[in-house]
Amino acid sequence: MPKSSATPNICAIVCIRDEDRYLKELVEHLEKEGIEAFFIDNGSTDGSRETIEKQIGGNVLGVRDLPHRGSFSLVDQLQAKAEVEQTLRHEWVMHVDADEIHHASSDGTRLVDVAGLSDEAGCNVVNFEEFVFLPDADHDGTDVGAHLDVLRYYYFAPVPERLLRLYRRGQGLDNRPGAGHRLRGDARIYPQPQVLRHYITLDQDHLLQKYVGRAFDPSELGQGWHHNRVGLTAEMLSLSRADHDQFEYLPARESRAFIRDRPRKRHFWSW
Repeated sequence: MPKSSATPNICAIVCIRDEDRYLKELVEHLEKEGIEAFFIDNGSTDGSRETIEKQIGGNVLGVRDLPHRGSFSLVDQLQAKAEVEQTLRHEWVMHVDADEIHHASSDGTRLVDVAGLSDEAGCNVVNFEEFVFLPDADHDGTDVGAHLDVLRYYYFAPVPERLLRLYRRGQGLDNRPGAGHRLRGDARIYPQPQVLRHYITLDQDHLLQKYVGRAFDPSELGQGWHHNRVGLTAEMLSLSRADHDQFEYLPARESRAFIRDRPRKRHFWSW
């Protein structure tokens, strides 16, 4: 991929709730990509807020509170992100979850370069392809950054162009109706999709804590949101039942040689 002659500025907006073990690597990665970040803390109790506050002054611009109302509410999070977006000075904004690593599909290219190329092409949106990384059942995710050493993954592609996470500000684009994935407005999508590595869990215990018994906002369930994460059981989420033959493997942590031959329309617990 050629380099752009212009380098735009980008701010990632990240909403967190008890994500402390992900945050150090996330902030460092965003900095390498040339991206600043603003965080929204949704009632964390694990020290996530304190971790982010210590990072303010580098590429972390700040953090604001979003009270947790007892259930997962994507509407609340997207509204808080939209409010933050209105206060930014940046040309581009990117919506990120703490367990995600976004990067360019080509070696030697940063996301700021991709945004510049998108500008030059007359595009205002960059799409990402999702690769879900899953540790083995005996993987120990207690060490900070250990999740980035996981090499097995599957290509999650239920529908085309579903992760329009990076887009130009001030052009009437709105991700709230599309559950943070799709955009309403005049979206001119850059033709080359980029990479989203989704480290969906740190280890087996973390996966069970994250999803078993998780409460979702009833109004969002009524809209058909979160349907693939409702009613998950410990048996469904057992990492030991995941057949190794159903996964792809990167040859090395830094590799970008992703295999797209077996796109999955459902997550591993529904296979």
